[in-house]
Amino acid sequence: MLIKILTLSTAILVIGIDLTNGGKDSDRFARILERFEKPHTGDGTYSFGFKTSNGISMSEKGVIKNPEAPKSEQITVKGGCSYYMSPEGAFISLIYTADERGFRPKTRITHPRDALKYKFHMENPCRADLTIPKGYGTEGFNKDCV
Repeated sequence: MLIKILTLSTAILVIGIDLTNGGKDSDRFARILERFEKPHTGDGTYSFGFKTSNGISMSEKGVIKNPEAPKSEQITVKGGCSYYMSPEGAFISLIYTADERGFRPKTRITHPRDALKYKFHMENPCRADLTIPKGYGTEGFNKDCV
């Protein structure tokens, strides 16, 4: 019996079957669908981001907070956001800032059972505040005012 278990375990590892997602390879073979980049040009500013075929998105930008200071005293401020859908259907986003005060992340998780907040979160994944504006979800709501 032990030999059968070891043989099956070895076969699974060799073949590369992922039992946690039913053998689907969406994560393993994800492709970058969109990509942007503004490389660092010496002034301390940059930005980049991407979206993948399995629904993961990420963006980040950085600036020098005090460009007039001597180079050794300049402070780089970075901020960004990443988001994805969990296997359980939760929408998860991470919004962060990193500067002289450290790395300060904010994680937001919403579930389909809270339909309005879930929809708002998916439409505004990088918004730090998930307070739903008055009138959201009603006909005539102007999303551009959010």
